[in-house]
Amino acid sequence: MRMCLAELWKDEDMSDRTRQDILRAYNTLIKEVDMDRLTVAMLCREAGVSRATFYRYFQDKYDVMNYNYKLLLDGYVNPMMSTSYKDLYCKLYKYGKSHWKFLRNAFNTEGINSLADYIATYSEGVVETITRQNRNGQGFTEAEKLQCDVYTIGIATMYKRWIFDEYKLSAEEAAQALFEIMPPTLRELWWVSEPHKGQIVIKKRRD
Repeated sequence: MRMCLAELWKDEDMSDRTRQDILRAYNTLIKEVDMDRLTVAMLCREAGVSRATFYRYFQDKYDVMNYNYKLLLDGYVNPMMSTSYKDLYCKLYKYGKSHWKFLRNAFNTEGINSLADYIATYSEGVVETITRQNRNGQGFTEAEKLQCDVYTIGIATMYKRWIFDEYKLSAEEAAQALFEIMPPTLRELWWVSEPHKGQIVIKKRRD
């Protein structure tokens, strides 16, 4: 099943049309302009809102990018859409194959504001939440914490490089490779119950 952001907005508490307009503006512009060149002024003009209105909803252009991608990830990272980590990875790689231009432009920035950094922090939050569900609230061991930190940074790097054609792998092959390097004590775990809103905690990484 292919997800589109319009469908995801229906499920999110997105009754405020202004927020949707800003997200639509982002999705329109990012197809043609990379993140380094995209500006808040461009988003405001495309969305038909003032800067003051923009800042009532988002901190900056990176906040728009992250929220937009969070909606996409939230749509796939649930037991109704994906049945395992490998299934999730396969769906995300297939999405990347269909939306490579959008993702290349979104990935075209570095550092703590980058999409790669957001994917890493989001992925760590997902794996930790699933782990706690399976262990009656207990999270990672110290060894798993180290492994997951390395793994989730690797997820983001691998996905970015795949989007830029640095790996000559199909979506299925890339998903399988990613699944095989996941920490072995975590890879077979999956949701015990559907996550509730706000359950996945996204921790800001240190510089």
